[in-house]
Amino acid sequence: MGFTAFRYYKQRKFQPNQIANCFEMIISQLGLASDRFSIHGDYRLDDSIEESKDLTIVEVRTICEIKKHPERLSFIFADPGEKYGHSNIVFFQPVRVELQLCLNLSSAEKSEIIFKTIEECLQLERTELVENKDSTILAIEERLRTLEEKLVGNKKQLSCFLSYRFSSRSKALALELTRFLELLGVNVVTGAGYEPRRVDQKVIARLEQPLDFLIYLITADGESIWTRDELAFSLAKGYALVLLVESGTKIEKGLLGDWEYLEFEGNHIGDSFMGILEALHIYRTGKDCGSVA
Repeated sequence: MGFTAFRYYKQRKFQPNQIANCFEMIISQLGLASDRFSIHGDYRLDDSIEESKDLTIVEVRTICEIKKHPERLSFIFADPGEKYGHSNIVFFQPVRVELQLCLNLSSAEKSEIIFKTIEECLQLERTELVENKDSTILAIEERLRTLEEKLVGNKKQLSCFLSYRFSSRSKALALELTRFLELLGVNVVTGAGYEPRRVDQKVIARLEQPLDFLIYLITADGESIWTRDELAFSLAKGYALVLLVESGTKIEKGLLGDWEYLEFEGNHIGDSFMGILEALHIYRTGKDCGSVA
């Protein structure tokens, strides 16, 4: 199971090459080969248009601010310490006027080392969010405080596959959902990250791992051929299904039929956490209630 941590910093502009040099230092620290990492940028062209693309280190050298160009910058790599070879992300994202840094690594110790490297390379100044804290993070913490007693004493390790479309919005929601699940001791597997083989072979290999259930996330961005394939394969394997749907989103029935789902509004993925906790309680206590959604 990976370790996910967030930190917040004062927004600032960087010197040309500064971010690229930071990434290169991380590559050196982790001993990553050139085919074991990728860099991805999400750009905001205006209020309604987003663009996502893969970047080279050379292109990163020109980036001096994490704001609209790009809005998010992800450094994705195969962490040698991760049990299943999951992809891991160094993720920058503006939260109002702050800069958010999220690390998803194989251990707290490794995260602390990488945090220190990034903070020193980019000369970041820490800030604590209180009133301005992201609403989804607050929703996670509130539900953990009030609902986690439902899981106390149930030590069964659960593992799930999180299926979502790789759009910038869906990835941001999936990141929050992953953090919530991992705080509850659930091992989260996804199809994200680079492997030197065909995408379908990579995803099938991950779905072949021992899994307890599938979380299928549908946002206003819709579904994709890949997520539908992941759904079909998971149902064929007999995995239980938890279906999360953004309010107002049209669901292509097909395999889903009239399947019941958990609904959430806009960016408030936390709206679905009560239902997820109920599902986890069922899985951990071994009650035979069929698939939960």
